Amino acid sequence: MTFYSHQFFLFAAGAWAAFWLAPARFRWAILLACSYWFCLCLGWRATALLLAVSLASYLLGLSIAGVRESRRFSVLSLGIVADVLARVMVKYVRHGWVAAAGVSFYVFQSLSYLIDIYLERIPAERHLGRFLLYLAFFPKLMQGPIERAEDLLPQCQAAGRFDRGRMIEGVQLVILGLFKKAVIADRLAFLANAVFDKIDGHGGVTLLIGLYAYCLQLYLDFSGYTDVARGVGKLFGIELRENFNQPFLATTVPDFWRRWHMSFTAWLRDYLFTPIMAQLRALGTTAVIIAAMTTFVVCGLWHGAGWGFLIFGALHGVYVSVSLLTLKKRDLFLSRAHIPEAAVLWARRVVTFHLVAAAFVFFRCASLGDAAYFFSHLWSGGNSSIILRTFSPIELGILGLSLLGLGFGRSLRPMLLRYPALFWAVLANAVIFLGIKSDAPFLYFRF
Repeated sequence: MTFYSHQFFLFAAGAWAAFWLAPARFRWAILLACSYWFCLCLGWRATALLLAVSLASYLLGLSIAGVRESRRFSVLSLGIVADVLARVMVKYVRHGWVAAAGVSFYVFQSLSYLIDIYLERIPAERHLGRFLLYLAFFPKLMQGPIERAEDLLPQCQAAGRFDRGRMIEGVQLVILGLFKKAVIADRLAFLANAVFDKIDGHGGVTLLIGLYAYCLQLYLDFSGYTDVARGVGKLFGIELRENFNQPFLATTVPDFWRRWHMSFTAWLRDYLFTPIMAQLRALGTTAVIIAAMTTFVVCGLWHGAGWGFLIFGALHGVYVSVSLLTLKKRDLFLSRAHIPEAAVLWARRVVTFHLVAAAFVFFRCASLGDAAYFFSHLWSGGNSSIILRTFSPIELGILGLSLLGLGFGRSLRPMLLRYPALFWAVLANAVIFLGIKSDAPFLYFRF
């Protein structure tokens, strides 16, 4: 049951009606039942693993809060090992055993929950049903955002009040997310796949076009899912975290990670990078390098087993280390060079985008051989005719106007405020009549 299928919207509509018609004290139970039904549609193995991780986390959380100080770390360690084993079992030992079960996302929620109890940032949740809902809430189950217990658990406990304004915002976010996915990302996929699925024979210009298409596809696909998840959450009175903030306008690679998959980046920062820095602070600049490299290698391996993901993470570790260690010198040089501020801003954006795009080559290529071909043939000529071979003139127009609309969204805000109903009607009709009709899942389902 994909987020853009008729079955999902029928399911969501039924869940919404049942939720708001139920007495306030039972609404959490309605959401829990709907979330586990949604998971069951993915398969009984996916549901069994979610339930096992949830029960283990619930019991371990109570144990951390209840045992003697001398035993608390041992219980936390047991919980960390159990969560990591669940992730490893699915992703590495028997790849695909629980296909698209969202384990990568709810395991991180479980880990942060246990660590926060250990650090006495939050109390252990004693209501089993509401804790199960915290991990299983269906809009964010498959691709996040990765929620924190301090933010989501109180919302699972509260009955919520019907808010017409929030409902409208929710519907608008769903429309925007589907527009990003079905109208733009799935079209760009044709171009990216035409290059990367059979990379031999393509020249430099063609390879760059394919890479740019993939970067935009990945961003619009993933942020589109997040918009739908946040929109559906609002329909039930639950606010989920924002996950993207114009990442391709970042001026440094650390800035990119503050804008890209923000809930994941914040998790890595709070539970990995910062603790490593605290432990190694006596090492000075070496601590920055160790913390950055460790954090981003974990980031790469979180996405999957393979040299491509490892290199993707290691590259970002190098980028971040160099950026953090040279920031003051770069700023001093630019201040003395008297280069126009706008030129510096756009130069930084262009350089940052291409550094990120270069790492995405390893993320997308099927093998290291394909990645080697990409970089060794960047200067081999080629042409842009692949665009005309992939898209009709009408489709090119749709893509161009759509990307311009998203890129200049702030400029369109006055029109949106003046004619909101017309704007959202046009967007909804674009999804219905111009959206690509395919069963292609959201890209991050496989992570």
